[in-house]
Amino acid sequence: MRKITISLLFSLLLMNLAKAQTSSNSPFTRFGLGELTNFSTPYNLAMGGAFSAVRTGTNVNIANPASYTASPIQSFLFEFGFQNKNSFYKEGDNTAFTSDGNFSFLTAQFPVTKWWSSAFGIIPYSVMGYNINHYDKTSQTDSALINYKGTGGLNTVFWGNSFEIFRKISIGINANFLYGKNELVSSTTMFSNNFQGVLINKSQYYFNEFSYRLGLQYYDSLFQKYNFVIGATFENQTKLNASSSKQTINYLLINNVQYNDTFFSSETENDLIELPSYFSAGFALKKGTQLSISADYYMRDWTGAVFLNNAMEGYNKEFGYILGTEIIPNLGTAQFWRNIRYRFGVYYKQTNMKIEDNALMDMGIALGLGLPIKVSNTITNLTINLGQRYTQNPSTLKEYYANFHLDLSLGEIWFVKRKFN
Repeated sequence: MRKITISLLFSLLLMNLAKAQTSSNSPFTRFGLGELTNFSTPYNLAMGGAFSAVRTGTNVNIANPASYTASPIQSFLFEFGFQNKNSFYKEGDNTAFTSDGNFSFLTAQFPVTKWWSSAFGIIPYSVMGYNINHYDKTSQTDSALINYKGTGGLNTVFWGNSFEIFRKISIGINANFLYGKNELVSSTTMFSNNFQGVLINKSQYYFNEFSYRLGLQYYDSLFQKYNFVIGATFENQTKLNASSSKQTINYLLINNVQYNDTFFSSETENDLIELPSYFSAGFALKKGTQLSISADYYMRDWTGAVFLNNAMEGYNKEFGYILGTEIIPNLGTAQFWRNIRYRFGVYYKQTNMKIEDNALMDMGIALGLGLPIKVSNTITNLTINLGQRYTQNPSTLKEYYANFHLDLSLGEIWFVKRKFN
């Protein structure tokens, strides 16, 4: 009965997340497809985002599909998570605070045979959400208010498979389907003595395409006391199918009476968007189940990317360095606190965005706990990321953030024939 309940819950969550639109309040989401999200679960994020060589049977590492073969035989693992982002922005004397929360991901992992495991789920790929006002006084009697607003984002639905092709070598592939919609609205309101002139430009963009991510992991023992994993991933260059619809509205307000002036509408198809390929490599060292240390490097070159048939301006090479660790004092003992997973990570990244020709950097720390629930195979993962995004120019926009993540990992043993009723 419990397995049926979990299956129904998983199906309902998957259908609702597929329809949901991730929310955001960040000026950094204004460009291109928006701000790219971490293709990782809170388990990885608690270690700074390390993933290439992470291999565990108690959490799903969707960022490297080669890790799925770590799933114990006859096990079935559900995972879903929530996040809350709090940001403080500062530019000169101007400051702002934003907070938003989302249902962040949903995934399941299970073995098919002793050498083949599979996973599927849904996770955000990018998010767009900003609302920017600019006020300009053109004369003593005239002024203008300009507003820029954007909402939307892309999701990734994936199905992954992992194969242990040789002893100690695992390969994997995620087949991804990207889809989503972005809506951009710019409005200019001119104020004069007795009238207002309003110009509104509204654009809607629809995206969809398939892509894939390859993964590789080699794992072995070292000095009989340690185990190590070497991992790598590669994601192909993706050409998104895009279509758009645009509207332009121009009208006057005289004594609160609206007089429409012009209206224009158009639709286009086959707009080209090229997303660059992605590469990562990492190393992990383990001592039994008590200690693991992981290091990662990744890169993606956005300088040649294309957005809506034009080269993406204001983008550069993206790369990152990550170091994370997990400590479990004494797994399997009766004391609850000895079974807690303690996680820590640090990261230093150059994002794909530029601000006034200065690369936007991202650096921070991560802290996490994995809390096991007694008489079940459920683990509650709590994670916090504390960091800042900045450029080398001290006068440009800075962000100080605290991201909170909650993840439930529900483990079940399936397909076991009972000997006693």
